[in-house]
Amino acid sequence: MTGPTDSNRLTGVGSYRGRRADDPVNWQPWDEQSLETAREYDAPIFLSIGYDTGYWCRVMAEESFRDEGVAELLNAQFVPIAVDRDLRPELDLIYQTISRTVTGETGWPLSAWLTPEGKPFYVGTYFPPEHEDWAPGFPDLLEMIAQKWPTPEIREEIEARAEEWAGYAVEELETVPNTGPTNRNAVERIADLAVRTADHEYGGWGTGAKFPEPARIELLFVAGSEDHRRVAIRTLDAMADGTLHDHVGGGFFRHCAEREWRTPHFEKTVYDNAEIARAFLSGHHSTGEQRYADVARRTFEFIARDLSRTDGAFSAGIGEIGPGSDNRAERESADNNPTRSYYAWTAGEIEAAVDDPTSTALLRDRYGIENGGGDGSVPRIATSIEELAEEYDRSTETVLDQLRRGRERLRDARRRRSRSPARDERMFAGWNGLAVSAFAEGALVLDDGALAERATTALDVVQDRLWDGERLTGRYVDDDHSRGVAYLDDYAFLGTGALRCYEATGDDAYREFAFDVGRTLLEKFLSDDRLSFVPTDRDDTLIADPQPTRDRTVPSSISVAVDLLVCLGRVDGDAGFDDIPERIFGTYEPRIETDLLQHHALALAGRRIAAGSTTLSIGSGAHPGS
Repeated sequence: MTGPTDSNRLTGVGSYRGRRADDPVNWQPWDEQSLETAREYDAPIFLSIGYDTGYWCRVMAEESFRDEGVAELLNAQFVPIAVDRDLRPELDLIYQTISRTVTGETGWPLSAWLTPEGKPFYVGTYFPPEHEDWAPGFPDLLEMIAQKWPTPEIREEIEARAEEWAGYAVEELETVPNTGPTNRNAVERIADLAVRTADHEYGGWGTGAKFPEPARIELLFVAGSEDHRRVAIRTLDAMADGTLHDHVGGGFFRHCAEREWRTPHFEKTVYDNAEIARAFLSGHHSTGEQRYADVARRTFEFIARDLSRTDGAFSAGIGEIGPGSDNRAERESADNNPTRSYYAWTAGEIEAAVDDPTSTALLRDRYGIENGGGDGSVPRIATSIEELAEEYDRSTETVLDQLRRGRERLRDARRRRSRSPARDERMFAGWNGLAVSAFAEGALVLDDGALAERATTALDVVQDRLWDGERLTGRYVDDDHSRGVAYLDDYAFLGTGALRCYEATGDDAYREFAFDVGRTLLEKFLSDDRLSFVPTDRDDTLIADPQPTRDRTVPSSISVAVDLLVCLGRVDGDAGFDDIPERIFGTYEPRIETDLLQHHALALAGRRIAAGSTTLSIGSGAHPGS
């Protein structure tokens, strides 16, 4: 069968798009040519948004996108488009927003069927190759949509639905409610709501999947009442003690699947770990508890050891292990979660790795490793150091030392396992900016010059590779693959990282770089009326012009950009920023009221504006967020 497309137009290195380049599907990039093809042939678009290391992205690719029969159907009846979520975050944001609104679900791969104008009429995430109780089979779904698309009555319903759904994205991502300015005690009101909605038994928020929420934790410490601090502390303790924390290798996973923080989503990203480290720095700064400083240090050690590229910048993260078999029955029986097998331990595996009965017993008791074989246990804090010291008649210092040496042996043994998760080597400007900021803040809070040195090393590399003196490039793989549009978050996060390095070192070179990035940010993204940002290059193929103020896994780009401009203006009042950040904040401030618990960073930026002139703590031990 012939169809709208005749070849696969994708290329790429180390990306979801690059993986799809070898599929039999005639994948197209998201561009005007692809949408014009859909309009010319009046064909629906199938859009797949994913990322390279995502487990279910790989499963769906192996089950469906590499299947010749599925490819024939996609090629004949659709214009198939594949998008890497990390390279086109604005597209991901638009269609994830719609998916969350109409299905209550988000995630990757995101599967969406669109009109030739790019408006979605059917959305979901992973679809199995055959019908299941919870989802239709992917080939059946393709057949159904292909059959209904030409039917005039059904087509009319499809287009009406697509218009309605596209409106959801415009409403949430573009519209600013006309409610006037908010009450400037927004930080306290958000903190009060966070206390009321907190899970006081297990820490965190909600009764289902648990996410770290570092921006919310920071805001609670800033608000500062005993109730606010108690909820923040309970959440930090749950994060540090549960399986969200990789107690063997260090660092934190993305989230946990249930209320008790027992089953992690086995993926580590540099941006999650940077923001989580900052949350623990806030905890240490606010409470004086050494425990939180120790967790922050170990997180920095993980990032420096396991996420550092050979050139000195930070890689994107460590993904999940792929399914490992093309046979679905084999995946669902013997090895349905190879990543969990990598991170879990049985008592026998610990004994073999450590080869010392006392250390083995200490590790098992400390981390809740049960007797027996089976699938093993993912380590969590099950017994306190004080309890172990009493039970084993040792000093706490001795117990801590034995556990440290035991973890090192477990880490070495884990590296030798037959299958291990791959590292995403891509260097992203914005994500490096978040990590640089965290290391620089760690240097200030912990009075540790080595952290400042690690921050400036990474910043120097990013500046050399991705900054041409006037503009940023979004990502870097190697000298042959340095490309990608840089978005508002890249400029805002990297500029903040440069300013933090100036605070930590007093080196004027980082001050000047922060100002260069800030000025370019305004030139590139400030709206014509100088009252808002246009966070992406203007793109007529998009169904909405996202101006995101909600915090996601990282603070919103608009909030961080406003905060950066405020701080730069405080460093040099003659820099020419005038009242731009205040006016931009005034534009977006009403959004805080629409969802208090999703606007932590914007509320904190407003608090900084309201506080008036402050002095940066150059080279001091003060916390930059204070």
